[in-house]
Amino acid sequence: MRSIVVWLIGILLLPGWVGHLYAQMPEPTPTVTLDMRQVPLLDILMELEKQTGLFFSYESSLLRDLPEVSLSVRDESLSYCLKRLFTPLPVIYRVTGQYIILKRKPRQYTISGFVRDSASYESLLGASVLVKSGGGGTMSNNYGFYSLTLPPGKVRLRASYVGFKAMEIEIDLRRDTMIDFPLRSLASLGEVVIRGTRPCHEVLSSRAGVIDVPVERVKSMPALLGEADLVKTLQQLPGVAVGTEGMTGLYVRGGGADENLYLLDGNPVYHVNHLLGFFSAFNPDAIKNTRLYKGSFPAEYGGRLSSVVDVRMNDGDRQEYHGNISVGLLSARANLEGPIVRDRSSFNVSVRRTWLDLITAPALAIVNKDSDTKDRFGYHFFDINAKVNHSFSERSRAYVSFYMGQDAFRQGSEEKDGSSGDLFLWRWGNLIGSAGWNYVFGQKLFGNLMVGYSRFRSHIRQEANSYEIDSD
Repeated sequence: MRSIVVWLIGILLLPGWVGHLYAQMPEPTPTVTLDMRQVPLLDILMELEKQTGLFFSYESSLLRDLPEVSLSVRDESLSYCLKRLFTPLPVIYRVTGQYIILKRKPRQYTISGFVRDSASYESLLGASVLVKSGGGGTMSNNYGFYSLTLPPGKVRLRASYVGFKAMEIEIDLRRDTMIDFPLRSLASLGEVVIRGTRPCHEVLSSRAGVIDVPVERVKSMPALLGEADLVKTLQQLPGVAVGTEGMTGLYVRGGGADENLYLLDGNPVYHVNHLLGFFSAFNPDAIKNTRLYKGSFPAEYGGRLSSVVDVRMNDGDRQEYHGNISVGLLSARANLEGPIVRDRSSFNVSVRRTWLDLITAPALAIVNKDSDTKDRFGYHFFDINAKVNHSFSERSRAYVSFYMGQDAFRQGSEEKDGSSGDLFLWRWGNLIGSAGWNYVFGQKLFGNLMVGYSRFRSHIRQEANSYEIDSD
């Protein structure tokens, strides 16, 4: 009896359940098929209304100055058609029930320019440009260029860079504008505030695994035998292992030393060691900034597995000439930079050479003085970095950079009478040259064209001679 009652109740409630389930089912998405080219937007809207049963709602003045459009689709969803149709137009849409509401897209303008050192006109890489009035901001790229798109109105911008005094500018944004920020260097050390960061900062950052290393940090690090070294500074960063102590190998996140891509002004460097791995080939006097990608690096840096070390050379001072000479325990360095045409072009030249062979030469002369065999031994390395920049206008700039580095090893012996002897010569090193041109095409488009040449060569020569003269 109970089962009969249950069946009767179920039969009575079945129509209501079916109606409820039918009401919960989503309506089928309309599809569109049309091929209309270079016609007024109104014609396409009327055709979409016929095929979908929906209606467009808008002000009559919205379509007045719009150009002719084209739309060619076959069995595509309405949302896809709307996205293709309105993305290139200053129109936004919103679907509400049976209506598609069209509105004019809010007008926005772009502020762009360069962040530079006011004294030397050197571009500042990775400088922060913040919008104080409404939040948000950006950073300058590898050439000091920045770009921000904001709604019209009063805007207050603040540009800052480590070691420079921050600069603020307030403008009434009514059109696309170019603004440069010439930052002044801090002459004296004021109040120092140390702030900690959250442990999850690196994880939540949009640039996770990317670390900028300015040249000041390289020169301030403790150095082996007084020689500041870029690669040994990178070895101190988290996620990087040293490998053999005292050597310049990088082992990033378990990778090998040969799985790192080294770039010098965008050109690959195939050999980065001097003195069989004790020092790197990067002269600190010639470096402006270094960026280490130790995580997932962009596709433009393809070719290696572990990391990318992007090194940018110093552009040179456009205002005045200055340089330095330093002598260390193993090498001597010299640097000179200054303007070619003041405020327009500049140069920077850096040279470095070891003087180990100058020490071994007198020592060998003393050893060979009383010996029948004349031993020959010597080793040296040198680096030459040069870069020239020229600005044709505020938008156009060209540069040429050059690097040459070489190691040379010599070892052998020779009889004093010249009857026999042997000599082993080994030279290896890099030759790199690049020329580039960058241009600001628009408020949001920055282009860079570079032509580069990179070569590594290892040359070995073995000489041996032996002869005898008899009494006849």
